[in-house]
Amino acid sequence: MNKGNPIFIISNEPWGDIWYSKHHYANELSKLNHQVYFINSPSYWTFSHLFDWSIKVNKVSENLYYVDYNNLLPVRIFKDVCRNINDFINCLKLSRISKKGIFWQFDPTRFGNTNSLGRFKKIYHVVDPYMKWSSDKQIAQSSDLIICTSKKYLSHYKGITKGEKVIYIPHGLSEDEKITDFDKVEQIKKKEGNYILLVGTINHDIDFSILEGLVEIFKIIVLGKEVITDNKWDILKKHPNLHYKGMIHAQELKYYISASTLCITSYKFTLQSSGGNRSPLKILNYLAQYKPIVVSTDSEIPTLEGKVIFKASSVEEFIQLAIEKQTILDDDQRLQIDQYLMNHRYPKLIEQIFEYV
Repeated sequence: MNKGNPIFIISNEPWGDIWYSKHHYANELSKLNHQVYFINSPSYWTFSHLFDWSIKVNKVSENLYYVDYNNLLPVRIFKDVCRNINDFINCLKLSRISKKGIFWQFDPTRFGNTNSLGRFKKIYHVVDPYMKWSSDKQIAQSSDLIICTSKKYLSHYKGITKGEKVIYIPHGLSEDEKITDFDKVEQIKKKEGNYILLVGTINHDIDFSILEGLVEIFKIIVLGKEVITDNKWDILKKHPNLHYKGMIHAQELKYYISASTLCITSYKFTLQSSGGNRSPLKILNYLAQYKPIVVSTDSEIPTLEGKVIFKASSVEEFIQLAIEKQTILDDDQRLQIDQYLMNHRYPKLIEQIFEYV
């Protein structure tokens, strides 16, 4: 990969304190001396955007920038037509930055049409079940490489692209996640006491009955973004044992993980059978701090299941595992984690990806 050519990271989440895979890739690529432009989603459409052909480039750090722009047309009416026109015009805008490089797309809702982009290699990085999005097929078929973070996604993309350049690359872990300020950890422990930690977006995939059972026994801290209004969640937030702290900076997250006694994911037990497969990035963050983990869906890490990751099939089993597994991991369990994470460092994953580009 020629480091003189820029990389555009197309994100459906804005640059900010909360980091997902796309943020980590942008940061890690910049640390490897690639020039990276993180392309935010356009802001909510207003009439003035009809006359706005500007882009705004904002510097984050050496080699890393985020870019803001607006759609020329609203996508609420004549959705497909307006989206294609917007994609065409927005590619022209981005080509002012560069007319060649890598177009690395994590967003399944835009840039299906990249004909006006220039000489870019296009990567479609599928980190969630995007198959139901109307633009998914168009984006996939126009891409030079499709990366799936779950093996469960492979058959779909091989089917619609004749299997050409569809690869499995698991979620990655930054070296920064292993560096911990133990003074900060002790401060959190002193303030919060013992608690179970849930990290992630609060949405319709969450099984609130799991949390309802846990809060009757344990203190629960929840970190993440709320994207739903739900009566069960509203009631849970009023429970004295549930402490919702909202969003914190991605690089502060490891301290709360390290201070916890157990980490969980609490997706609906039926999520994967209904097509909502998940291979949560947060599980790698939990493992980096050597925490026992209880999950309600397949973690897709079979080498660690039953050893440090424990899967429940019901609320009752989940609560029982939460009672039993709040232990400090022994040396053998830590070694197994280290061996697993060794192959998930971002520089190694990026090297593997560039072999296909």
